[in-house]
Amino acid sequence: MRKPVSQFMRAYNAFLHVLRRVSGDQRGAIAVTTALTLPVLLGFGGMAVDASMWLRAKSSVQGAADASAFSTAAAHGSPSTRLQDEGKGAAAANGYVNGQNGVAVTVNNPPASGAYAANANAYEVIITAPQQLYLTNYFAEAFGFHAPTVKGRAVALLVETPITSPMCILSLDTTAVTAPKPNPAPLANSGSSVLLAHCDIDVNSTSGQSIQTSGSSSITGADVNTAGTFVVGTNVHANPGTVNTRIIPVNDPYATTRSIPALPAFQPSSANTWSGHITNPTGVKAFNGNVSANNSAVTLDPGVYIISNGKLDVSRAITGTGVTIILTGTAHTTNEIFTFGGGATFNLTAPTTGTTAGIVLWVDGRLGLNTSGFDSFNGGSASTIKGAIYAPSHKVSYTGSTVAGAGCTQIVAWDILLTGSATFNHDCTGVGTLDPVTGTKFTWSLVE
Repeated sequence: MRKPVSQFMRAYNAFLHVLRRVSGDQRGAIAVTTALTLPVLLGFGGMAVDASMWLRAKSSVQGAADASAFSTAAAHGSPSTRLQDEGKGAAAANGYVNGQNGVAVTVNNPPASGAYAANANAYEVIITAPQQLYLTNYFAEAFGFHAPTVKGRAVALLVETPITSPMCILSLDTTAVTAPKPNPAPLANSGSSVLLAHCDIDVNSTSGQSIQTSGSSSITGADVNTAGTFVVGTNVHANPGTVNTRIIPVNDPYATTRSIPALPAFQPSSANTWSGHITNPTGVKAFNGNVSANNSAVTLDPGVYIISNGKLDVSRAITGTGVTIILTGTAHTTNEIFTFGGGATFNLTAPTTGTTAGIVLWVDGRLGLNTSGFDSFNGGSASTIKGAIYAPSHKVSYTGSTVAGAGCTQIVAWDILLTGSATFNHDCTGVGTLDPVTGTKFTWSLVE
């Protein structure tokens, strides 16, 4: 425990009394003078050492404030409690724990002061840390000196930049989880090589593991954009763009711009087995229950084909130009709704006009999430899709080179699983597909 200042002064006065008694001896004059000034010289020397340590502390606390402001800005869009946790966590990682040893860490969004006080994209962190008197405790207090409290303040500013590249894959799942989702979106399984030529992957999940690859699989897009914070796997690339995390989620481009036609009278149940040439004289044809195309190759006339309360199962070739296949129903279902088997080939092109323009295969979002598995395409390199696979409430799996070759291919689904090798292209002029007003990416810099 430190001695009171009064005790120090009594001892120092007694020392001076002794010096006065011997000061009559001229031979001791120099020694007396030295003795009188030495404590002062030592005190100010100690103060210089203490001041240098305080300057180091000032630099350290400023560095911690800078790092904390960056970390807080990187958590933009999170609840205020998360912002507080991010800022204070970064400060603690740099040695300044809020509430410990008098340290105070304050996180403000927007800043409480300064040039960016009204800017919601600015994040302020203030750290204060009281210092000690190391070498000059008694001397400093005798003269009324006290150790300072050092302060660091930093403001990080986000800059919003729209992402304008065309989109080939959009995962709408916004689920935020701390552990890997059972079916993350999108996920490239081991050995997969997925290339998006001149178009983006957009992922709306805010999960910390929103994009995953496994083994030697790879995903490459013009830009790779995720609302999440982390990409699992080292083989996720963007060319020529960037991998952007914490984007503003991308809107579903078809949700309010396309509509399912009114349901006409159902075809007889015998028509639920597709084979050969399927006509569509009225432009909209409806089927009740499961539909299969497994016996022979199928060619669909232009038009809309609605399958209600059933599943589409294809294991042979299916071809059609100006075609939309819609899977819907009056009952809420969570089962898989379509399967294109391993022996299937498909060459389908969407209508360029009408209420289903740009969509080749549409799973009605009212059906609910398929919790028991994925709707699946398992095709060969000869298969092509020119248009959108639109399944806003379903999980979709692509296996094999199912979208190889030139053309315009989109997948808009809740979650997406990619296996095998696939190349997605975006030569969509005149096809009728829609590119969303894509997300916004952020960069940030220290401005104060």
